[in-house]
Amino acid sequence: MKVYPQNNENDCGISVTQSLIKHYYGKEISREELCSKSNLTEEGLSILDLEMLNQEYGIQLTAYEMDYEEFTNYLTNDYFLLLIKSGHLNHYAIAKKNKKEVIIFDSAKGKLKLKYESFKEYYLNIFITIEANGKKNKLIAQIQKEENFHDYEKTAISAFLNIAIFSLTLIISFATKYSINHIVNNYPLIKLGGIGLILIASYAIVNFGEYLQKQINLNHINYYSKSLFQSLINAFKNKKNSFFQKAGKDQFLLIQKHIENIATYHTEQLNQWIISLVILITLSIFLTSLHHYFLLIIFISFVIQAFYLWIMKEEHKYNFPKLIEAQNTNKRNNFELEEFLKNEINLVKLSAICHQFKESWFKEITLNKSITLRQAFFEKINTFFNNLIQLTLYFLLAYFFFTNTLDFSYFVVINVFYAHINKSFNNLVNYYFFRYPYQYSKKIYLNLLNTDTVEETEEWKLPNSIQINKLNYYSSSKNIFNNLTLSLLPNTFLFGSSGIGKTTLYKLISNKLPIQGNQINFDNGISINKKEFSENVIYQSSNSWLGEINIAKSIRSLTARDKAKILGICKDMKLDENIKVEGLSAGQKQLLNLLNLIPFKNKIILLDEAISHINYISKEKILKSIFPIIMKRNFVVCSEHCQELKKYFKNFINLNELLQ
Repeated sequence: MKVYPQNNENDCGISVTQSLIKHYYGKEISREELCSKSNLTEEGLSILDLEMLNQEYGIQLTAYEMDYEEFTNYLTNDYFLLLIKSGHLNHYAIAKKNKKEVIIFDSAKGKLKLKYESFKEYYLNIFITIEANGKKNKLIAQIQKEENFHDYEKTAISAFLNIAIFSLTLIISFATKYSINHIVNNYPLIKLGGIGLILIASYAIVNFGEYLQKQINLNHINYYSKSLFQSLINAFKNKKNSFFQKAGKDQFLLIQKHIENIATYHTEQLNQWIISLVILITLSIFLTSLHHYFLLIIFISFVIQAFYLWIMKEEHKYNFPKLIEAQNTNKRNNFELEEFLKNEINLVKLSAICHQFKESWFKEITLNKSITLRQAFFEKINTFFNNLIQLTLYFLLAYFFFTNTLDFSYFVVINVFYAHINKSFNNLVNYYFFRYPYQYSKKIYLNLLNTDTVEETEEWKLPNSIQINKLNYYSSSKNIFNNLTLSLLPNTFLFGSSGIGKTTLYKLISNKLPIQGNQINFDNGISINKKEFSENVIYQSSNSWLGEINIAKSIRSLTARDKAKILGICKDMKLDENIKVEGLSAGQKQLLNLLNLIPFKNKIILLDEAISHINYISKEKILKSIFPIIMKRNFVVCSEHCQELKKYFKNFINLNELLQ
């Protein structure tokens, strides 16, 4: 296994990837290429980042949590990766093992052999297997697929407004040309003042349109950002726990910037690219139709802009990694200085750390200055050549004017059009450079969105009804139900004489008693998993007691008004926050049981004489205040002997009439 030395404290993951690609495929991959494809930060690569980078090259890494005893007993002849201690950062290293020792291929220290006793202090309980198959992993294929971020309706709105503004500019330009010709040929030149006022008003309209365009873009960025954030939050609900261990904290801290880049690309940048191409092609065709010399000028402008783009691209590729490295070094030195000031008092060491921090800071400032000056130099050269072309255009227009090829009115039109062509070239260059942060941000976002996502299970939903179809049930002593057909809707009150079968019906519905066939169905025959159904059924009898309860906790999600009503009922029934289970009456227990149901939602609650031991006045207060809260979020069926209580329910059924 060839060991590639790391350049910085935080890039061991890059060196490990180089070694694995060389070992399994015999290919040399540059650090620059790997850095450009990875999410390398001042903390290094997270486990998730390392997995994604290697999957790009057909190497599957799978991380496991494995304690030291398991590691020593684990038998393998293959190479694997370990996460080990190294300074204040965790460190990746390739390793092999045998019965006596661990052989480590370390990008910082080279090849090491450590006995198990010596290795124990470095081990961090993370074991990563390596599998090379030469093909991109399915996960990578999924993550790299083009997500449908784009909203075509919003693009159409922006494009329409852009084209409207551009069309208005064309109309103003041609109107100016016509007006100048008409006045020069037919009226005194003083009339040009009126044309000037009209032009000022027209350009004010154009600028207002551009303001509206900016406002729409900001609204669209807001829309995209909210949508992307919501998708990510929804995905986090279905992540494996290992995902949050593998992902670096910087990925979550910087996600706002990544989403902002994606949103900006799909609004401002993409729209500017589209309209710039339209303007460039349209105006180039028009100017070429006037004279082929204009095509030559446009072509020269294109060559200059393309050359400028190439130079800036090379500058970015060469200097950007250096700047990032200098910034990361500066941040690490700053971190070391802060940690030292918190924990140590040593003037000699402080002086050395401050000197190191000063040197790294000066290096970053110098490098930043050098990069800025070089960019400014090339930018000014580009501006110089653009000005030369503009000057050439003026000379060409003057030549056409004196040779009567074009009249004076074309001066305004051609200058305006050429300014738009130049602006379009600049927009296309800006779009090209913005593609870099966009592609990087998109990659990070998709990694977070798709990696380690558990397939979402369908959320349990309450049935619209419980259908009882020709139910037959016999006890040892009598026939309880004979061809009973019944439809139970949410918030139904059941009443009937004692022994009529209310309790038996509840137990059959909740699977507490066995039943043959499909005599109880849901939603008019729609199949519902009965096991899942049973898990979401709460059956509460008159004498059930759920144990201790915290009243404040049960009602904390309610409004202040509802809380006051419930606390008033508790006070009437001699219940306070200091509840002692011993000595509670049957009615007090029933009230506490009902309070315990308040936090539940999406449950089928079968109340079998659940308030039978409570006096009538308190019972009515409970039905007016507590029951509506429970029934609002659940499928409630309640049974009592007292028929008068049916007025508090939307639906009611008299079992005596059904079973006669």
